[in-house]
Amino acid sequence: MDLYLIRHGQSINNKGDNHVDFPELTDLGYKQAYLAGKALKDINPVKLYCSPMLRAVQTAQKIGSVINFDPQIIVELHEGGGVYTLPPGKRIDGLKRSEILESCPNAILPETVTEKGWQLHQAHTKEEGVRLIRKNMEKVINFLMENHYDQEDKVAIITHGRSG
Repeated sequence: MDLYLIRHGQSINNKGDNHVDFPELTDLGYKQAYLAGKALKDINPVKLYCSPMLRAVQTAQKIGSVINFDPQIIVELHEGGGVYTLPPGKRIDGLKRSEILESCPNAILPETVTEKGWQLHQAHTKEEGVRLIRKNMEKVINFLMENHYDQEDKVAIITHGRSG
């Protein structure tokens, strides 16, 4: 398996302007996603996996449209720490199933992504967060090993600088 890790395109929060709960891609972020899709087209991946966070979903939708693939959401690929309302500290749930499908109608979603959102656990300490990142990444690695390791698959993942 060849694994291609792709960070989502620039979001409005990355620009440093106002911080919002579910930042969308900027125009530059969409351009970055398009260019990543063009580069991936030459690689010819067999699968496109994605974090459930809006900026990653928008990136995956743009890449998927270029390489003609439907992105599959893996909840454990979310940004480390999950979703927070800014200022930090107050926990909110991730996007609802319908909200993800609004941004990416062809996304393949697990049953755990519902109309209540994808993240339904409580806030945690920094130490618990580190353990959660490790646990989530172990799940993703195990999934990839079970589904792609013994094959010559090329797999692309759209995620974050700090996933889990």
